[in-house]
Amino acid sequence: MVATGEGWIGHGIRSFADEIHDLLRGATEQIVMTAYLIKDDSIMDDIDKAVKRGVSIDIFYWDSDDMPVNRTAVDRLSSVPKSDNIRIHPVREGRLHAKVIVVDREAVLIGSANLTYSAMTDNYELGLVIKDGKIASDVIELLRGLDL
Repeated sequence: MVATGEGWIGHGIRSFADEIHDLLRGATEQIVMTAYLIKDDSIMDDIDKAVKRGVSIDIFYWDSDDMPVNRTAVDRLSSVPKSDNIRIHPVREGRLHAKVIVVDREAVLIGSANLTYSAMTDNYELGLVIKDGKIASDVIELLRGLDL
């Protein structure tokens, strides 16, 4: 289990931010993730570094005129060297609110936290890390169904 919020961290529960950073930094082949909102620069830095290492990255995000900050994050990712390793999948039908990261088809982080500084530091959020290749593959296939 992972969490955010001062009252939850340190009681045998790992922080969301630490888990996200470890997953992104440890990826060797592939990262597939969703984002309702991307604003945390340290997470963006980890994604940049993964792309530069040659990790294949797919990001599914809610594309809405109401969320111009996502466009800024997507533009930043598209300008990273080796940008052919990164595929951006805007979701325009419905509202993509899921928060999930799949790394190397082995580990899945599913939780409630947006990829923002305040979600990682101020909010009380919960999530689970599941290390199961079948579940990881199932989540990826589910996300690919959004790529309309």
